[in-house]
Amino acid sequence: MRDDQEDDAGSGQLLHRREWLRRGVHPRQLASERYIRVFCGYFTPSARPATLETACRVLQNEVRAGAVISHESAAVLLGLALPDRCGPSGADADRTAVLGEVPRVHAVQPGDRSRQVAGCTLHASPPVARVLVAEIEVCHPYDVVCQLAPDLLPWDLTIMLESLVRPGRPGAVVPGLSLDGVVTHALTRASAAVAEAVCSAARRARRPSRSCAETLIRLMVRAAGFVDPELGPVVVGGSDGGAPHRVALGWPTWRVGIDTDHLLGPAQARRLWPANRAVALAESGWCLLRPTADDLGDSLVLLLSLRNLLQHGGAPAPSLAQIRAAASSQARRTAHRHP
Repeated sequence: MRDDQEDDAGSGQLLHRREWLRRGVHPRQLASERYIRVFCGYFTPSARPATLETACRVLQNEVRAGAVISHESAAVLLGLALPDRCGPSGADADRTAVLGEVPRVHAVQPGDRSRQVAGCTLHASPPVARVLVAEIEVCHPYDVVCQLAPDLLPWDLTIMLESLVRPGRPGAVVPGLSLDGVVTHALTRASAAVAEAVCSAARRARRPSRSCAETLIRLMVRAAGFVDPELGPVVVGGSDGGAPHRVALGWPTWRVGIDTDHLLGPAQARRLWPANRAVALAESGWCLLRPTADDLGDSLVLLLSLRNLLQHGGAPAPSLAQIRAAASSQARRTAHRHP
């Protein structure tokens, strides 16, 4: 098989070695860097690898019958926010992400000992509640939160909880998800340490938020000692006929706000940020900060700018020392996450 034919025919597929050979792929090609071994005997083209969703389906149906997708893998399928997958844009996890971005597939099986097998971590677990995502059996979102809680930083767990109750996935998969529900689940089903972490994160959580970036900036602002912002205040005014405009985080008394919609990606930003929105808000007397992706890791400039705007409007504001300490803490959290 020619290389170009091979790339087109196998794009995004995860097949057993026998099937690749039947399709004309030479054994030397399977052993080369042109293919990635995902599970024992299962390969995908490195140029156009299979998605996580595909890998989970193959694992469950062909490799380990009865395994239920769990941990990071389940979080991606369900749409729960993961710290390493929120990225600088603040976008949420995507179950169509290619395997190169998710090193291993995680699943649970009945038993008393976890095992590492090729391409997969099988966690020992008592029976768990299951939900279906694209015909794949996945652990219930509440169980996934408890599975990941021990390895998440406190703010990252809060970001995950806010994504749990955000409109869209995972609520579209499991209706009725709530902060009270996950707290009750943790208190009755998880260890004391996990329950404490989930309860603490739930106390920090608010709804509704649109993105990981919005939640992270709110937590940074609060940790620095600013007056708590309102989530999503709506401003009506300007020369656009009085159309309502949402501000991600706002202090209406002083007409100061922080916008995060532009961090969601170009397509969604255009939908959420009409061309006349900035003008309308400025005409209404609002001053908006639009943080960059870099501000999510190094927040000093953002926090100092916010202090200047609020002080100019007569609002109480934290000291420079408080702001520098908060920015330093955020930088350490970022370094811990990405050493």
